Amino acid sequence: MNLKFNVPPGQWIKATDLYQALMAKALTGAMRDVGKLGRERGRQAITAAGFSNKFANSLVAKLPAKDTLAPTAYIHTTINYADVFETGAVIAGKPYLWLPLPTVPPGPGRPHMTPKQYVENVGPLVTMHRAGKPPMLGARVAISAPRPQPFGRFVSRRILRRGISTRRGGQPTQVIPLFVGVPAVNIPKKFDVHAAVVDAFGHLDDFYRRQFPGYDGQKMSFI
Repeated sequence: MNLKFNVPPGQWIKATDLYQALMAKALTGAMRDVGKLGRERGRQAITAAGFSNKFANSLVAKLPAKDTLAPTAYIHTTINYADVFETGAVIAGKPYLWLPLPTVPPGPGRPHMTPKQYVENVGPLVTMHRAGKPPMLGARVAISAPRPQPFGRFVSRRILRRGISTRRGGQPTQVIPLFVGVPAVNIPKKFDVHAAVVDAFGHLDDFYRRQFPGYDGQKMSFI
């Protein structure tokens, strides 16, 4: 007795295509879950290092939009200097980096103005050379103005502007230190977003198993 069985034309291809579609949907869904978890774990690492929620929320995830057998999730920050705190760095001045003292007024979106912002918004700065010590940049203020504590409390723009304007009237002045110049700043590593994302990626298999339908007859609807 001879028995011969043939697979109907196209049936094997159809079954293979269906299985690949199921895999692509499960893999893509799992990668979306990994991206979301990596983003949240990364943000937690940033806030745990003492950074603000606003800084942490700059870490975003671009998730795969279409089902594919090779899905990719991109996790990145919208703050271009954030990598400095991920790896640590030595930033050199040209020739100095000017670090603000507590006397510097706040600037747009930052706790203290930069020297450039100060000149543009308040007035000129004078260089204070000190033998054997780092140089400083200061503002010339009339002595008749309320006498501030240069390293102890905030000096308002009003006082600084008034001091600069009255200087032309011949009143005695004093120089309030605002910035100190250093040749370089060593910024240590603050957080490890990379490790947080790698840890999230370790859950890919678990997410995939949750996404992929079993073989017990349950059906999967395609979106």
